[in-house]
Formats: sequence, C-alpha cells, structure tokens
Amino acid sequence: CFVRGLPECCARTIEDGMAAGKVTGDADSWQLLANCQIAARNLDAALEPLQHAGAMGKDGKAYALLGQIHLQKEEWKAAGEALAKAVAKSDAASRPSLQMLAGVAALGDGRLDEAEASFRAAAEDEKTRPAAESYLKHLEQKRARQQARNEGPAAAAGGAAAVAPTASGHS
Repeated sequence: CFVRGLPECCARTIEDGMAAGKVTGDADSWQLLANCQIAARNLDAALEPLQHAGAMGKDGKAYALLGQIHLQKEEWKAAGEALAKAVAKSDAASRPSLQMLAGVAALGDGRLDEAEASFRAAAEDEKTRPAAESYLKHLEQKRARQQARNEGPAAAAGGAAAVAPTASGHS
C-alpha cells in the first residue's frame, strides 16, 4: 500500500495485522505505522505509535519525531517531554539539534531557564551554534521586557521613583 502511495491503506493493514497477531508490536512496526499515519497527514493518529516506537527503540529518533509533531501543534509541554526522552537516547551527533528543539519547546511553555540551558548546550556544537545564539539573544530580550513590565513606572522613570531620599537625605 505505502509503495503505491496509499498511506491510509498501509496504516490499516499494519493495525489489522497487529490486532490479529500477524505483525509483531516491535519498535519497527510501530515506527512504520507512525510513518504511514504521517504520510496520510493523520498526525494525531501517529502520536501513539511514535510513543510506542520511542519506548521500544534503541535510539531517540521516534521520540524526536514525536516532539517535532507536538511542536508543530504548539503542544509545548508534550514536545518538551518527548524531546527530553529523545536527547537521553540520542547519539552525540544528534543531540545538539534535539537540544535546540527542546529549547524551543521550553521557550514556548514559558520555562525560560530550561530554554536557556537547552540553547546553551546546543551552542556548544558549531552546526547549531548560530541558531542557538540567536535564540539566546531573543531570550535575553524577552527577559528584559518582562523585567521592565514587572518594574512598571519606576523602570520607565529610570528608577528615580523607586528610592526617593527623605528630608534628611537618607532613603
């Protein structure tokens, strides 16, 4: 089915085979089912098979794909969880790009310290360094805006209103 360009048929065939015990429920089968669902543009239907493939797989590729789908759907927490598992199972060559994605998930979820740690780890690699440094600058600007909002009018006045001296000259 998949070869003929019918990913829905592929997914049904694998699901039926698993249910009947004709297809083993190993990491490769779950990954193939997820790939069929993705090819059919059924991203929600690909989530569970990717979870199974990730748990059973030897590397972090299924978890990485699961995290990427959650990122596309702006499901930041779920993306972060999947990407953390991907990082833990990944090889050294894959880790920096996964750390970048984990940083994006953490940033989207408002976990700025976690995002910074992920981006700093990704910046250690020359391939991901430019993007990681760009995200770190964005993060710094975001924190500055938050701090300015939190300080309110005192920040806008240069802090002069925050500490006014008393008549004796002491604040």
